[in-house]
Amino acid sequence: MTLRVLFIGEGSSDNGLVPHVESLAVRKGLRVSVTVPDFGLLALPTGHSVPEKLLAARRLGGDYDLAVVQRDAGRGPAQDRRDEIRAAVSTEWPGLRHVAVVPVRMLEAWLLLDEVCLRQVAENPRGRVSLDLPRGVAAEKTADPNSC
Repeated sequence: MTLRVLFIGEGSSDNGLVPHVESLAVRKGLRVSVTVPDFGLLALPTGHSVPEKLLAARRLGGDYDLAVVQRDAGRGPAQDRRDEIRAAVSTEWPGLRHVAVVPVRMLEAWLLLDEVCLRQVAENPRGRVSLDLPRGVAAEKTADPNSC
């Protein structure tokens, strides 16, 4: 049996979590099929909030065994985001099992460790300007990776 997983992130840079979801499933002996809707391409009006994305995904149809919903913690407690996700799922898709993924540091921090990947995400893979990126554990101490 294949576990059908719906992945909802804040933006396309969060899709880097999908291989981790798949890897965790493999380690548990599960086969998974992960669906990652590109809400920006939908003809349906879709906002940026978790409830709006869940509603749009539900309207698209499809049966899912699990939803993995990612939201950065931001400046508040991670529990606030987990509560937000739980409330959105119970309102917009009652009965759908879900996992809230709430990184305490912004997910984009991993980009600070990979200049080639950062240039690709910035759509400038051949750039030559020095980026002066932090090294090693210094990236983990960067409070707001988007400001670098």
